[in-house]
Amino acid sequence: MLNNVQKYSLAARLLGVNVMMTDTVVRIGIVDNDPLVANALAPMFSGERVPVRVMWSVDTAAKAQRLCLKESQRPDVVLTDLNMPVMGGMGLARWISVHVAGIGVVGMTAFHSPIDEFQMEHSDMSDVLYKDANLANMVQAIGKAAGIESVARWGTNGESVDTRAVDLTETEIRVLRLFLGGYTVRQVSEELNMGEGTVKTHANKAYKKLGVHNRSQAIVVCMQEGIL
Repeated sequence: MLNNVQKYSLAARLLGVNVMMTDTVVRIGIVDNDPLVANALAPMFSGERVPVRVMWSVDTAAKAQRLCLKESQRPDVVLTDLNMPVMGGMGLARWISVHVAGIGVVGMTAFHSPIDEFQMEHSDMSDVLYKDANLANMVQAIGKAAGIESVARWGTNGESVDTRAVDLTETEIRVLRLFLGGYTVRQVSEELNMGEGTVKTHANKAYKKLGVHNRSQAIVVCMQEGIL
């Protein structure tokens, strides 16, 4: 079954209308039990040139299920964390494929380990991204899941957010990347074998360079600019 965006695109092609990239907007729902990640993801898609609109953001698969069943709240694509309590992203994707036809699913994971191809083939997901993927890669995966070629190519011809050079050190980037993965200051300290005060110092230096005040804002900027 075609979703609304696919129907619009197909109708436009049949009528001989050239649909511009900025004319097609894919509606998404975000599912992630980590509030830091959830709060960082939504602002990424807020740019006026980004062909993605966030309809809702929830912290459990159960909440996403209820929203997907409501026609007025049904997105074209669900962007979901793989690792969540009770029901993870793959379970949610299977449920969507059975109960709500026409919704694409893209998985997200903070763990940089090989993604099992067999699991992917049987997961009912079109793609799985690392949470530190940049904006263009996320939009392209969402476009692929929605079946919209123009959105799946977004960013390949310069249609992206403005970027700025930010001279973060390797350690500052590692700290922010671990924050994105849901690590606390103590966990980052243990992972990088440094004191908690040193972790905070690296984080604060990164915030100053990025022109932000906290880790959520830093993650948004870094993901928008492809730093993480």
